[in-house]
Amino acid sequence: AVLLTGDVTEHAAAAEYERAAELLAELTIPLHLLAGNHDDPDGVRAHLGAPGAPGEPLQYSEALDPLRLIVCDTTVAGQDAGALGSERLAWLEAELERDRATPTLLAMHHPPLPIGMGVLDEIGLAEADRLALRELIAANPQVKRIVAGHVHRGATGGIGGCPVFVCPSSYLQLALDLRSDSEVTALPDPAAA
Repeated sequence: AVLLTGDVTEHAAAAEYERAAELLAELTIPLHLLAGNHDDPDGVRAHLGAPGAPGEPLQYSEALDPLRLIVCDTTVAGQDAGALGSERLAWLEAELERDRATPTLLAMHHPPLPIGMGVLDEIGLAEADRLALRELIAANPQVKRIVAGHVHRGATGGIGGCPVFVCPSSYLQLALDLRSDSEVTALPDPAAA
């Protein structure tokens, strides 16, 4: 299967989703989608076939024998930063409670941990939500991995005893700059060299 961790588009324009749909149509394996802060969840549904009702968070769970995938929406309309809030955390808790035996992969756009780059951490998942999620994960050992995107570079860490993998972007990689006054800088595109 392919898991896209969000930011399928830059501006959530119909033409961008249509182009993404063209490119993804060639896949012969299942595709699982998340909305990112550059996406519109309803656009992801309309153009790429993601599940759920219009106007609702783009979150769902699926059996991927022998695993279970839970996609949890961390996007906030009109904002780059992410949040879960009490409703999405309650939804996630109920989903985890529904099946405590199957090894589970939790996917979300915003990483549930600080990256160490101030400019990215400012637009990350809210700290209160990270702490609540850490407790929820610690109480649900069936969650074996958490996968996220958002920061356009690879990173690893852990919360609640669970490994976290932050996927690099397939489009634009950000330079690692840990200085407190750093700015977002894209790495040169090797294809352009």
